[in-house]
Amino acid sequence: MTDPHTLARRCLGAGIDAAHPETVVRNRLSLDGTTLTVAGHAYDLDSYEQVVVVGGGNAAGTVATELESLLGDRIDAGIVVTDLPTGTERIEQVEGTHPRPNAEAVAGTDRIREMLASNDRTLVLAVVTGGASALLPAPVGDLSLADLLRPPTNCSRAARVSTR
Repeated sequence: MTDPHTLARRCLGAGIDAAHPETVVRNRLSLDGTTLTVAGHAYDLDSYEQVVVVGGGNAAGTVATELESLLGDRIDAGIVVTDLPTGTERIEQVEGTHPRPNAEAVAGTDRIREMLASNDRTLVLAVVTGGASALLPAPVGDLSLADLLRPPTNCSRAARVSTR
């Protein structure tokens, strides 16, 4: 009989393995000829002018690598912003920072927005993983990166008041 601690470690390990980006991509995406299936939804790649990959997050580089392994030269372009870049040929990886965004992440996000404004006949594969809120910053209007990095003063005061 397995003791509870060993069983708990095995369950935790199985959960981590199942959630690993490589496992998720391999289990949820498949390619049969020109048909890409994503989580049960089929896309005929021949019906699109181009296929692009965009997104961000801590695991976005790993997902980009797996997408390139699956789709190869069917990917026309791509940009992901990640703090853990991996080697890809067709998908550019912009190195941002997490948990606090940096100027490189803002620039990468701007380039993704430009890429997405291109064409209605583009299949966009969006990669959004944990950490994307810091790695895909898009300050608008008068808001700046410095504003995003400044700690809110009211929250600090509220935290002090609530702990008394």
